[in-house]
Amino acid sequence: AAIKEIRTVIFAIGEGARGTGGRERFLAVASEATRGRSRSPRMGFSGPVDSLVSPDLADDLAGVLRESLANVAKHADAQTIEVTLTAGADGVVLRVSDDGRGIPPGRPRSGLANLDERARLRGGAFDVSSSSSGTMLEWRAPLSEEETG
Repeated sequence: AAIKEIRTVIFAIGEGARGTGGRERFLAVASEATRGRSRSPRMGFSGPVDSLVSPDLADDLAGVLRESLANVAKHADAQTIEVTLTAGADGVVLRVSDDGRGIPPGRPRSGLANLDERARLRGGAFDVSSSSSGTMLEWRAPLSEEETG
């Protein structure tokens, strides 16, 4: 896991020298969303994120990441936050998980409705699993024909 994290950071640094890549953007969003907080997320990437994710899809992914991290900061009291973004032929998957207190049973999930709507508008899906030992959000969307070439 540590080696993957080091490779991600090295790749992002290299992208910064060449221009703005997708990974760099998501690292910046995570940094911005957790600025001034004691916990920063562990970021992981899999697949050709920079080449498969269009600017339009990246906008949605950045919004989903920002909102997910804001929810963790406001509600979870988490010690650990992990974010993974996977891009492949089947589409993209963004997972945000934490080891916080979870979403209490019966509590309205209205704050998550925007994330669900973004996924549905792209022909994707949004799932939440939560328990007293943490929460995992998973946002999935297919790639458009433009993105798959």
